[in-house]
Amino acid sequence: MHKVLVIANIFPPMGGSGVQRSAKFVKYFRDHGIEPVVFTRECEYPKDMSLLEDIPTDIQVVRTKSYDFTEWKKPFHLCGKVIARKLLIPDGDYVWYRRSIGAAIKCIEENGIECIYTTSYPYSDHLLGRALKRRFPNIPWIVDFRDEWSMNPYIVDKGYSRFRQQREKKMEESIARECDYFVANTRIMHENFLKMYPFLKDKSSVITNGFDPDDFAHVQRDAHREEKFRIVHPGVIYGNRKIDKVLKSLQQLIAEGTVALEDVELQFIGDINGGKILEETKSYGLQSVTTCLGYLSHGETIQSMNRAEVLLLLLREGAGGQNIAPGKIYEYIYSNRPILALAPKDGVAADIVYKTKTGIVCDTTNIREIKAGIQQLYTDWKKKEFNLLPNYDIINNYDRRVLTQQLSEIIRKTLESF
Repeated sequence: MHKVLVIANIFPPMGGSGVQRSAKFVKYFRDHGIEPVVFTRECEYPKDMSLLEDIPTDIQVVRTKSYDFTEWKKPFHLCGKVIARKLLIPDGDYVWYRRSIGAAIKCIEENGIECIYTTSYPYSDHLLGRALKRRFPNIPWIVDFRDEWSMNPYIVDKGYSRFRQQREKKMEESIARECDYFVANTRIMHENFLKMYPFLKDKSSVITNGFDPDDFAHVQRDAHREEKFRIVHPGVIYGNRKIDKVLKSLQQLIAEGTVALEDVELQFIGDINGGKILEETKSYGLQSVTTCLGYLSHGETIQSMNRAEVLLLLLREGAGGQNIAPGKIYEYIYSNRPILALAPKDGVAADIVYKTKTGIVCDTTNIREIKAGIQQLYTDWKKKEFNLLPNYDIINNYDRRVLTQQLSEIIRKTLESF
């Protein structure tokens, strides 16, 4: 077994999609000859204790003080958010990284660590990895970007100062130069990094997100019809991800008599502003068929997805959406439920839906296409037809066990080169 230090600030029992990638790697590493030691932060407000079930109980998990300013109690929480989001560079976990270097060094020395793996977001994970690489130059360091950094459209949208942008760009470049191997989450993301840093060509590759079949063991995955034409969206809705085009399309279909209001149910799951969602659906006459369930455990979310007639995928409108493939899309394609994807047709997410034959892709702002997509799925539901023929030869490539094997092979080859 090769001892690998997994630096993942976002880790169970923290909730959300960001924890899945590192948690699933840790779950399956031992099957491929890797013994992980996890280095993460304390979690004062756990969201999903069930996610800890993925982590073998005898895996060593080292937790250091979080220094999370966003968790300050009222009335100081707003001040904490300003510090975390506006003042700390590159992110709110900068203090955690700085104060955790000593503990991470001790962890390496006491556990005979042979390789360091860091995953972002937050990007401070990579800064911690860089500090350790400089201290232990003979230990290989693998970096993993779940999202882009300087080219991340959501970060670009924040309008940071030129000084901050330049500083973060220098951080990003130093990480790309000093790491021994570089992993990107999507093909287009990888291409973008190569354009900025051509020197990555011989030490980088793509490992996507994926699904874990174990997560679906408790649900009925065969084709089945629900009593409602239920459109389900799990996950946060932020930035240029908007639901108004779906709502407008539904409103028009109902007004035209193509879709019956009493058949429809809209369901939103996750840390979202339910009041705002309900207010928006009210303006389209859909509040009576809308429910906001709040945050659910990962298992409960899978169950809700299984009761959907349509799984809604919303990508950002405008530039930057092409390289984004949200983690949930991989669970979508395995769920055997139809996907309605509002996404750039030349992007990564659309490519996944097309190749796996798991749904319909509509341009994010094209009402005509969105209406046609909803109408087709609704007609199939009314006829009790299940016109979905998923391509499992492609889908199975996204199995978390397969992806962990890919990362394990990278770790072994990187170690062999030292």
